[in-house]
Amino acid sequence: MKFTKFFALLIFCFSLKAEGYLLMDDESETFLSGIVEKIKDALGFEGTIKIYISSDQTLNAAATQSGDIIVNAGAITQCSNSKELIAILAHEIGHVAGVHVTTYLANRTDFLKAGLVPALIGVVASICSQNGAPVMAGLLSGQSLGTGMALSKLRQKESIADTKAIQSIERLNWWPVFEGFVSIYEKLNSDSIIFNKYLSTHPLSQDRIAKFKKYRDLNKPISQKTIDLLQDFENRFQTIKHKIRALTISSELAGSLYKTFKNKNEKYARAVILYRLNKYQTSIKLINELLIESPNNAYYTEIKSMSLINLRKCNEAANEALRILKNDRNTTIHRDLGIIYGDAVFEGKLNSQIPQAIKFLKKILSRYNDDLSTINLLGNLYQLSGKEYSSKLYASRAAYIIGDVRMAKIHAEKAIKSSDPAIKRQAEDILYSLKEHD
Repeated sequence: MKFTKFFALLIFCFSLKAEGYLLMDDESETFLSGIVEKIKDALGFEGTIKIYISSDQTLNAAATQSGDIIVNAGAITQCSNSKELIAILAHEIGHVAGVHVTTYLANRTDFLKAGLVPALIGVVASICSQNGAPVMAGLLSGQSLGTGMALSKLRQKESIADTKAIQSIERLNWWPVFEGFVSIYEKLNSDSIIFNKYLSTHPLSQDRIAKFKKYRDLNKPISQKTIDLLQDFENRFQTIKHKIRALTISSELAGSLYKTFKNKNEKYARAVILYRLNKYQTSIKLINELLIESPNNAYYTEIKSMSLINLRKCNEAANEALRILKNDRNTTIHRDLGIIYGDAVFEGKLNSQIPQAIKFLKKILSRYNDDLSTINLLGNLYQLSGKEYSSKLYASRAAYIIGDVRMAKIHAEKAIKSSDPAIKRQAEDILYSLKEHD
């Protein structure tokens, strides 16, 4: 079964060999985003923070100039518990709330003088205590006092991010999370090269550990509601930890991972690996066992439906996805499952279900406005149903997003001929935007 190009890319990126690709997984992103929203609200930060997951296996995360956060797969799989992951996220949100990356770039003259610009992006937002130092070791030798001054500014931002992280956890009354701050920095400190603290981009881990231990040892009482919330975080963390490992482990090692499983999270991870290895029947068998206990689990259903599509059982795949989607009571749909449903309808040419698939995909697009896979799939479904102008409109939007000005214009000029005012107006908007690029 030949998947649409963007569907295959967007859902799991299973086939990519390059390191550092972004992994799109609705289950993991929803979990991380839920934590981030609570922390940023506690800080009174009103901006939007998007979470991206990199396939990189190192224990690290980074804030970006746009105010988003990239979390490495290694930062999830190498954390022992959810408290450690929350500590990482809280620190990065501290960078975002402090507008630190933008500040670094705005004051890059100081770093140019110190000869640090080549390493700047690698260290400005890293949570790893001394991971920036090895990168910069070759630059430090023989540098003038200006180097120490520039590094001091980097260390200061790290301390500010720590302070903001502490403030957020205090305000949320998530006191047990301070155990996570202590353990994650102890973990980082045990594997890192420690330079003299005046030649390090980050405060020494021992200093930071001592600071967090003071908060941990306050042993403040917490409510049952908070206990339940943190336990929910832990349960969900253990699920995505195994899933992310299954998604990002090399193909060479995947076959031997979770061959024996001790719990449902490991069984789920094994089903993901079997899907990656094209063993669809066996993957479905494990997923069906999981669905007996949790029949409405959308994420289990994603794996089953994708396996069914690859087995050319598109009607069954669509019905499985629709079973969950039609009972979705949330304000937004499950993104990945909605795309999988649309792909099953398209690949199986299930014409009677095209209107329903389009409805779900438009709902996804209302939240993820530039979701390329959704846009392409909508164009394909409209084409399949014979609605040429709608198809051209979405083809134009897709081309516009990827920067193909010529094709965006060609498709928009065809869509603008539609008698539907909404299609005509959207095509005009694209053409107007294209003129601004001329």
